[in-house]
Amino acid sequence: MIVVIVIAMISAFAAQQSGLLSSLGQSPALDLSASQAWVSPVDGSGQILLKVRNSGTGMLRIKSITFVATKVASTVIYFTSGSAPTPAFNATGIFTAQAGHMYTDTNGAGITSDGYLFVPGGARVTLEFTFTEKLSNVFNAGSTYKLTVETSGEVYSSTLTFSG
Repeated sequence: MIVVIVIAMISAFAAQQSGLLSSLGQSPALDLSASQAWVSPVDGSGQILLKVRNSGTGMLRIKSITFVATKVASTVIYFTSGSAPTPAFNATGIFTAQAGHMYTDTNGAGITSDGYLFVPGGARVTLEFTFTEKLSNVFNAGSTYKLTVETSGEVYSSTLTFSG
């Protein structure tokens, strides 16, 4: 019996030292509820402010954010890596790689070298896209669109309403 207890204690200590237990109980929680968007039906201008908040304790690694049921076949936000990592907006046939801006309130949040948006637990990141024309070719003012957020492990969904 004593041998079993000693082996269990050694195993628990080894797991803790190797970091296996530190990730237990950590869970990311994606919150996009503070996001805002508008589109002008007159001139097609508009803006998308996706306010990504990880209200959990684990890390989020977001690969892409897809808008469902838009006027075009594919509308997605993805993240480019390299010397100047940026968020990019693509709406097939309308916009190709429209660069955006990223703002964060947390050190360590940002775009990784492998093209993911990294958002640690408790962090907030704002993705901003401003359009001078053609956004009304993708979105309708007053309509709500489903967002599918693909991460390195899970898929989340949310909605975004465009005011006019």
